[in-house]
Amino acid sequence: MKYLLDTNIIIDCLRAHRPSVQLVDKLFSDPNTEIYLSAITNLELHLGSSIVRPRIQEMINNILSQCYVVDITLEIAGKAGDLKRENKTEIPDALIAASCLLNNLTLLTRNIKHFRNIPELKIKPAI
Repeated sequence: MKYLLDTNIIIDCLRAHRPSVQLVDKLFSDPNTEIYLSAITNLELHLGSSIVRPRIQEMINNILSQCYVVDITLEIAGKAGDLKRENKTEIPDALIAASCLLNNLTLLTRNIKHFRNIPELKIKPAI
């Protein structure tokens, strides 16, 4: 299975939210699972003030090193624009959804409401 982790899952792990940590640990330990992150997630993580703490930066780097990163390409940006216009999706969420749609990834998120207007998007709710 191929999953793209939404930013909220990573933030939960940084905050030691036990269910999210257990879920991510389980995913990383499964050899049949590929974990992806959108480049927009890296941007969102750097918006937080805790990023300046060395321990948090180390945790982020550890997570990033275990994931495939989906860069924001012209195709993804175009699809995100379509999603924003057609579904009233916020730009960061539209970029994440477009990354999933164009790479055949299932989105793993706790924020189902941000993505429910995108009918073709495969979503797996997180804890």
